[in-house]
Amino acid sequence: MRTKNLAVSFLSQFVIEIADMDRLFSLEFIQQLCSLQQKLFFELSSFSSFTLYKNIWSWSNFVNCLAPNQRDNCSQINEEDVNNFKNIFFHRCLPHRQTILDCGRICGQIKSSISGNILNNTNQRQKRQFTSSNDLFEEEEFIEEKNKCFEFEICLKIPKECRGQMWFDLFYRILPEDVYSKPLLLNNFLPFYTFAAYRLQGINVPLNLFVNFEFKLKEIAKEKSSLFELKGLSLDTKRDLLLEAALNDSKLTLISALIVFALLAIYSLSIVFALIVSLQLASSVFISLAIFRLFISSEIPELNLISFVLLISVGSDGAFLLLDVFPAPERLTPTTLNKALKHIAKTMFLTQFSTVIPFMLNLLSSVDAFRSFGLFAGLTLIFNYFLLVTFLPAFLVLQSRWLNPWFVRWWPSRCWYCFSGIGGGYSGTSPSLGGIKQNQQHQNTRCSPLLFKFPTNWLERYRHFNRLVLDDILPSVLIQGRFVWLGSLSIFFGINIYLICTQLSLPRYNPLQLFRASNTHEFYDQNAEQLYPFIADKIGELPFSIRLVWGIQLINNNDSSLSNYFDPNSENQQKELLKIDLKNFKLDSPAQLQTLAHQLSRLQKLNFSNLPVGDKFWPERFIEWTSSTACNLTSAISTSSHCCKLFGNRIAPVSPSIFDHCIRLSTTILPTGYNDTLIWDRQTHRLVGYTALLPTKLIYSHRFANLSASFELLDQTIKPIINGDEDLLKGWYTTEWGVISQWFDLQRSIIEDCKQSFIVSLLVVLLFSAVMLRLNSIYATLTIVSIVCCTLGMLLLLGWEIGVLEAVILVVVVGLSFDYTLHFGATMPSKVCPMHSLQMAIRGAIRPILMSTVSSILAGAVMLFAETHAFFQ
Repeated sequence: MRTKNLAVSFLSQFVIEIADMDRLFSLEFIQQLCSLQQKLFFELSSFSSFTLYKNIWSWSNFVNCLAPNQRDNCSQINEEDVNNFKNIFFHRCLPHRQTILDCGRICGQIKSSISGNILNNTNQRQKRQFTSSNDLFEEEEFIEEKNKCFEFEICLKIPKECRGQMWFDLFYRILPEDVYSKPLLLNNFLPFYTFAAYRLQGINVPLNLFVNFEFKLKEIAKEKSSLFELKGLSLDTKRDLLLEAALNDSKLTLISALIVFALLAIYSLSIVFALIVSLQLASSVFISLAIFRLFISSEIPELNLISFVLLISVGSDGAFLLLDVFPAPERLTPTTLNKALKHIAKTMFLTQFSTVIPFMLNLLSSVDAFRSFGLFAGLTLIFNYFLLVTFLPAFLVLQSRWLNPWFVRWWPSRCWYCFSGIGGGYSGTSPSLGGIKQNQQHQNTRCSPLLFKFPTNWLERYRHFNRLVLDDILPSVLIQGRFVWLGSLSIFFGINIYLICTQLSLPRYNPLQLFRASNTHEFYDQNAEQLYPFIADKIGELPFSIRLVWGIQLINNNDSSLSNYFDPNSENQQKELLKIDLKNFKLDSPAQLQTLAHQLSRLQKLNFSNLPVGDKFWPERFIEWTSSTACNLTSAISTSSHCCKLFGNRIAPVSPSIFDHCIRLSTTILPTGYNDTLIWDRQTHRLVGYTALLPTKLIYSHRFANLSASFELLDQTIKPIINGDEDLLKGWYTTEWGVISQWFDLQRSIIEDCKQSFIVSLLVVLLFSAVMLRLNSIYATLTIVSIVCCTLGMLLLLGWEIGVLEAVILVVVVGLSFDYTLHFGATMPSKVCPMHSLQMAIRGAIRPILMSTVSSILAGAVMLFAETHAFFQ
């Protein structure tokens, strides 16, 4: 019975939203919730061979079971039953809600099955035998304890109508902490386990059963007559659904590419140029992809898909700049071309490689996703730069000299003047806004039909307005109001610094977010711990046990598991490791064994140790066994004797062979298990190590601050004990549940990698910019720091937590923050007065910066329709 009650926590669940508490006692709502059993009959029957449960446990079932007039099922509930239950709920039970929960916890009715099994294995190691008679005895004992539990003083305060497991479960699992909240979120349990729970039990349940159920439940919730909204789902299927969703969202990058393509075509007035830029971007991606697959990995991580969106926006920046500085056809000479190429190479080198540096710094990260993303994105931008300064200028020359005249010769139409490069289509400064030669002969003799007639008057007005705003008004506003801008932006910067100091945090409730926050799976994972008490207890009862290891060394500093050592596919690595172990692991004398026993004894006395009183580790049991062994006195004097009385009044010396014999003999007498055992080499059968499990009182938490405090405590207490003696190979420890240490290491890497990327990137960019911008590099660096801080502050204001993906995006932010600032600085002339220099820089940089900004915003805005967290963020 206890196991069945505990198993409820691992059933699939769904959360619905209703207006307020009054809706709970609406007969129409109760009947509608009850009808889900019938509406979902086909989907639920698909799980009949995988579960013993049949009914959905929802609010309607609890009303039916706890009302004075119990009906056969919730479909028979009437208005009188609802009113009677409402009276008991409000006047008798709700005022004692906390007492009911406290009583339930004292009675031990909420122990997790995971925690219970670990505790039983620890307390009754090598003793536990499960038989039908034992199970029957335990069930009777549990019923007796259950009857006695209400004799506690705190339980006597509960009214008789509110006692029992169902009232406890109603407040513990179904209703939220704040039952008066608006809207009210109601939890419901399904009659089958989660996908992950089945997988852990070795039961293969088809994923499509969960997918079909989710689709049908969402369909019911969206009906017009529905009185509730589906908000959360706990099926543990989101990791298995991620790949398909990511591939679907990656199609949105095509829309982003089309938008940028359209902007390029409009800005350059050349569809051919836009196609060539698209070919350049695609070539950069495919070259990087080929190198990544050939030399790095055949698998492409999901984060690398973000590189496509990044390249669409960043890669197009150079195209806008090239158009802005490329000479008009009538001015295209080797001298002017050389000048333009020098400017584009210098400026894009500064901006592109300042973006590449933060990406490449991710190669120093210990997180595989960071390294893969940084390498792929960095390679893509490097190839994009070389294509930008070679392939794209070559095409523009080819288009200006050969393609456009050829098109005009074969189709003498005025429509060709809509594109760049024909008969002086570029002006001196802005090719997209340059004037078209007003050749009367072309207007009269080479005019296309009305469909292709160019709106000359409209274009002239637009050009005049554009010049007025960008070349005259904007520089005047920025220069004349510079003190206002500096003051207001400084205040804005201070506000964002405050937000960073107070709001910056790692994920607190949902450590692995894969979909956007509005997704039903993510909503449950993010909010369930805050809403329902049983989730907090379930997470807090995850075993925080420590695995102690002597004799097996770590293969590298970043690997804290035994998986590599026991990997049958890495025999050469094992042989090398065993050679080191056999050289250093010293357990060949009683003195060394006593040292190991002393270390374990000190570990048991730690304040946070949770080893039951009386339990002893193998070294202690071995010493007791050998001390109590009786030997024949005559044989004991012989040096060839294998008497295992190693401690006490032994006469003969203990040789390494005798000691080894006694250790092997003890394995047939002294019981050992997974939690406390010697480690033998599977090929040579030599003793290579020892491992033990130390249960602790530490409580697991997703929060980095709590985990960091726990690991700091372990480092301060355990490491000095297991590393303090020279007679043995120094030991090490890790968490028994590997996910705990992996999650902690991941969070720590995120913090360290973000700091490292930001600081080193700034230093390198400061060095680069100092060579090209000289003293202006100081102002550029301050501007970049301000951009990064203000961007981060605004994201935190929107509710961001710095997870794996957000850390990658912050690296992108650091890289992109360099572009516009350094491009503006590279445009400033140095041989004129400051005001004139600033005015010329604004006029020269505003157009490509404006167009690249618009293209980045539009390309990113498309991703707001994505379902996966990576693309949405």
